[in-house]
Amino acid sequence: MPDRIHPVPSALQELLAPEQASDLADQAGIQMQGEWLAQFLSPHSRRAYAADVRDFLRFRQITSAAQLQSVQMGEVLAWRLHLQQQGAGAATQRRKLSALASLFRYLCERQWITANPVQAVRRPVVQSYEGQTPALSEAEAKALLEAPSDTTLKGLRDRAILAMLLFQGLRRSELVALNRGDVHRDRGRWRLRVRGKGGRMRQLPLHKQALERIQAYLAHLPVAGPASPLFLALRNARGDGRLSAQSIYSQVVRRYGAELGLNDLPWFGPHVMRATAATQALAQGADLATVQHWLGHTSIQTTRAYDRRDRAPQVAALQLNYGD
Repeated sequence: MPDRIHPVPSALQELLAPEQASDLADQAGIQMQGEWLAQFLSPHSRRAYAADVRDFLRFRQITSAAQLQSVQMGEVLAWRLHLQQQGAGAATQRRKLSALASLFRYLCERQWITANPVQAVRRPVVQSYEGQTPALSEAEAKALLEAPSDTTLKGLRDRAILAMLLFQGLRRSELVALNRGDVHRDRGRWRLRVRGKGGRMRQLPLHKQALERIQAYLAHLPVAGPASPLFLALRNARGDGRLSAQSIYSQVVRRYGAELGLNDLPWFGPHVMRATAATQALAQGADLATVQHWLGHTSIQTTRAYDRRDRAPQVAALQLNYGD
């Protein structure tokens, strides 16, 4: 414990409020907007990190700042074991430990504690499925693109969504975050403004077929401003009416996948369509750096995992070596 006790950071007060605070009960109404959480640009990241830290606070029954200040490595290890016994996967354990480590690192920087009790805790190894996700064949992708009706509003919306996944390679989170103003003309060319991971923005050329489908869909909607959601929930809409990421998965991708018998493919979902876009782009001659920017990858090594162009000759050679 540090020699000098510094004031409790506001983020800590907020994490302990409202159901866990005792000596901080008078601050229970403070919303989650402290310095620690404010460093995360994505609202989704802020919610996820706050929930993970609160999970640890509940497990250790921490109801005061003094208790949090005295957390030891053994308590973190006990939480990790508890997560394992509860059936949490390796990725979930890593995420929760990362969130807790981030909070304690922040508290160290603020000189509220002297050491990070999570720093030396080993985290489970997670097998990356980036690049291992199977891609659709050209025939499967074409059938999926044509599956929705072009005579109903839902069908037109879903055709545009599938085109954005297969022609632009967007993540689900990026797709649902699109506003109407993100489809725009720049120097005479149609472009797409995408909000990627960590709040990073990128500008992409808009594929002709994706643009045509978006325009056909928007032609059946009332005029709205540039900050209005691009893809709307047509039933049970909430808030600004934006279609949810879960709806993209269940009501669009999986629904039409079931009609075409694609749901039996391993991991079939929006990420399979993203993998298809990346694989097809590379197979058709796009360079890695272009596809890296297109997909919003921070590392080109991640993009390289989708490059399967050199695998087919190896398989063909093996097939030619047998059968004489």
